[in-house]
Amino acid sequence: MVTLLAACVGGADWIAIIRPIRDISGWLVPFFLVVVVFVIFGLANLLTSLLTDLVLRNSQTQERMIMSEAWGEQKSAINRFRDMLVESGRLQDGHIHRKNVSRAIKSDKG
Repeated sequence: MVTLLAACVGGADWIAIIRPIRDISGWLVPFFLVVVVFVIFGLANLLTSLLTDLVLRNSQTQERMIMSEAWGEQKSAINRFRDMLVESGRLQDGHIHRKNVSRAIKSDKG
């Protein structure tokens, strides 16, 4: 197992490991190479997927934060506009009517 680990992480030369395996049986060499290649590519794929998932989650979190800030600013602007209508006495029954809005805007400009 230590030899297999050393071959997979680059801690041992493959030729030095394959010679004793070849002395036991020539059929074991392809099996050994397939296992080592499978482990190397499997670990590379695993690390790549973990890093990709981490980056995607981080970007989604940042996007949610930006959207939340924008929503808060929009609600703040709406609340300021509502307060302006209440102060001018143009807000009726809690509903905003188009004619009252245009009058409030015209009076605010003038």
